[in-house]
Amino acid sequence: MVTPACPHIFRCLAIVSNAASHSERLLDRFGFRDRVSATAMSWSVGVLEPDPPIYLAALDALGAVPGEAAYVGDGGDGELGGARRLGLRTVLVERGLPHTRSARADADLCCADLAGAGRALLGQEERP
Repeated sequence: MVTPACPHIFRCLAIVSNAASHSERLLDRFGFRDRVSATAMSWSVGVLEPDPPIYLAALDALGAVPGEAAYVGDGGDGELGGARRLGLRTVLVERGLPHTRSARADADLCCADLAGAGRALLGQEERP
């Protein structure tokens, strides 16, 4: 999840994931936790994507509201639809997964990778 409410572009990032508790160690091991402002993991929030509380937990931690945030994901588990229903802008990272085609319906933007998602959100590259 990305929000422009922070003073630096993409400084306010949250990881929202349908993940087990052991994934917290991986965030630390690979240095991801230091690169984000918040995490909303299903095991700690108590719901899975696409249920609204997991997105709302991330938004609350960022001090943001849906209209000023974007959700970036590969479309699994209906995540883009859940984010879109709350009013977040949605970006699909197209990885050629079995659910990619159906996830396009819930994507405001589609990109080949995370770098492309960043460029798209900055208005430098957009594909419907």
